[in-house]
Amino acid sequence: MPRANERTHAPNIGVLDSGVGGLSVLREIHRLLPDFPTLYIADQAHLPYGPRPVEELFGYVEAMTRFLVDEGAVMVVLACHSASAASLQPLRDQYPHIPFVGMEPAVKPAAEATRTGVVGVLTTKATAEGALYGRVLARYATDVKVITQVAPGLVTLAEEGARAVDEAERIIRHYVEPLREAGADQIVLACTHFPFLADSIRAVAGDGTYR
Repeated sequence: MPRANERTHAPNIGVLDSGVGGLSVLREIHRLLPDFPTLYIADQAHLPYGPRPVEELFGYVEAMTRFLVDEGAVMVVLACHSASAASLQPLRDQYPHIPFVGMEPAVKPAAEATRTGVVGVLTTKATAEGALYGRVLARYATDVKVITQVAPGLVTLAEEGARAVDEAERIIRHYVEPLREAGADQIVLACTHFPFLADSIRAVAGDGTYR
């Protein structure tokens, strides 16, 4: 019989985000690892993460990480580009026994596939200003033009589920049209909230590849 302080539940993958965006990542985890338990936590009290300072973001992410580890997580997925930009390396240093998986903008495949030489990136302020994004650009995008479009309004749309209303189309058009007008034929969705808006973005932007 286990002692009172011993966990009896199976080890799990902990997944965290500021809101519903990480569910797009959780969906893929369930698809690839259908028999592995998962535990998801969303910090909607501090949504959105994108405009917040790095130090503040790390505090929120570290608190969620402690909760997930205490609940038996054997791996933690930062299912948020902003959280990854602010916290991935510090958490790896703080918890060397726990594997951490972060989100990296899909600039590499976009740069390899573009025919126009122009790649658009829809993202948040925290991601755009983070060292992780800078390293990705320096490593994979030296031969292409990358247009970084900070799009906080898209996070709100995804959280509210307002994908088919006129207001949503206007907001999406505001962020996407400059990318298309600049010749981008690849658009990187560098926020886990944005895949929930992919159909609406495609309807506004027309043909192209969305990553």
